[in-house]
Amino acid sequence: MEYKPEKQSRDLFVSKLNYDRDREEDRLFEFEGDPNHILRIDKFNIINAQLGQELEPAEAIERVRRLFSELKDKYSINVPVSFEIVESEEEKLLYTITDKINGMRIEEVNFESESKIELIKIFEDLFLSLTIYFIDKFKSGDLVLWDIAKSSAYVYGKKEGDTMSQLYLVDTDTKIQSGKYSMGDYTDILTTIKELEIKAGIKFSIVRERLGNFIGEITQGEIPQDAYWVPKIQQFLTE
Repeated sequence: MEYKPEKQSRDLFVSKLNYDRDREEDRLFEFEGDPNHILRIDKFNIINAQLGQELEPAEAIERVRRLFSELKDKYSINVPVSFEIVESEEEKLLYTITDKINGMRIEEVNFESESKIELIKIFEDLFLSLTIYFIDKFKSGDLVLWDIAKSSAYVYGKKEGDTMSQLYLVDTDTKIQSGKYSMGDYTDILTTIKELEIKAGIKFSIVRERLGNFIGEITQGEIPQDAYWVPKIQQFLTE
């Protein structure tokens, strides 16, 4: 459910801001009287530095919005997030507003339940989507949300209004860079994939096949000098 705060309560909240962009715990807030959303706050000069352009806030927020919308629309990754431009006394700020999800982290999911087959499909879909996303971005060099390939970024559960649990991306930090440099970040999820394979007693074969095909393409040509991630993926594929 998209958050639509009353202007008065939002202005009162902005007047209380005191945060450090480099300290994660100083960037997470809650709106007064709203237990269903988490707020992240960024300055637009930080966003523009990652986008590599000096953009007006309206254009910068649209670029950010498109990056997150792409996850849902093209890669079927659920991201319950919305964005606003809010004026403080000194400057305009980017509000990233994410629904709170009541549920469990990936490592807490129990595959011994009656819904084991369904859970395996849910996680296989996520891992395949992440694999395709990062490969696509590597090949195109387009901007990528590079910090989404980690287990702690996801919660399996329900947001307000849900009747069934879903897997959601809840770590909605605006961490952006060129896809050419992000395959190393992708490898963060490989440990989680392997752990869930052991836990569920299966192999995510379609994910492994997609990775194997990609590594085959890469190793047939000249491997980039900074491709430290190639041996990591090769090792994973042998396990």
